[in-house]
Amino acid sequence: MNNHLKTLIGFKNGTKKIAKDSFYDLWDACDELISAFKTIGKVVFVLIIWLFSLVLVCILPLATWLRLKWEREHEAAVEKAEREYMERMTCLHQKDGANDINLTR
Repeated sequence: MNNHLKTLIGFKNGTKKIAKDSFYDLWDACDELISAFKTIGKVVFVLIIWLFSLVLVCILPLATWLRLKWEREHEAAVEKAEREYMERMTCLHQKDGANDINLTR
């Protein structure tokens, strides 16, 4: 009977030791997983900063150039429409060209 009790006590102590070792292995694995997530977060943060700087350096000057181009085209279209309107609405136009007036600004 003593041998059986020693076997059971040894089995109990062995399972406790294995459970503790497994717990510590799991704890280390979780710690490494958290470390991996932190590293991935740093990489994503650097990528976002890089994309933001790319936008500032490349895309914003392009957008500014396009905005200025569209404003110039809009101003030219407005001036052309004003000239056409003034030409249609003036009563001073004569077919022989006796009263030529300058309608530009």
